[in-house]
Amino acid sequence: MSMTTCAVLSCSEIASEEIENEKSGSEFLVCPDHKAAVENGHPWWPDRDTNGIRMGRDLPPGLAKWTVLETEAPGLILTIETDRPDVEPFQIYLSKDSYEHLAGAFRPVFKPAAQ
Repeated sequence: MSMTTCAVLSCSEIASEEIENEKSGSEFLVCPDHKAAVENGHPWWPDRDTNGIRMGRDLPPGLAKWTVLETEAPGLILTIETDRPDVEPFQIYLSKDSYEHLAGAFRPVFKPAAQ
C-alpha cells in the first residue's frame, strides 16, 4: 500500500483526510493538521503548477497596514506593510490616474453590503 504525502506544498506528513475546493470541485488529500486548519478557516488555494495546495508560508503575505502620504508633486505615496515581520514595508508612487485605476479595480470585488 502506498502512502500519499499531504497536498500542502511545505508539508511532508502522510495524508489521511480529504478537502474539497468548492469553486472547482477538486479534491485534495491532506494530513489531519491541515484538514483542521482548513476547517478553522485558514486561507488556502490550489496551486495549478504543482497540483498541490498553498497554505501558511506558501501563500503571499497578507496586508497588515497601509498609509497614504500626499506629496508636493501631483500624486500620492502608498506604503504597504504585510503581516510578516521578515518582509520590509514598501512604497509605490500613485499618480491620480493610477490611483483611480487601482480604486476602480477593487469596486467590483468588494461591493458594499446591502442596507
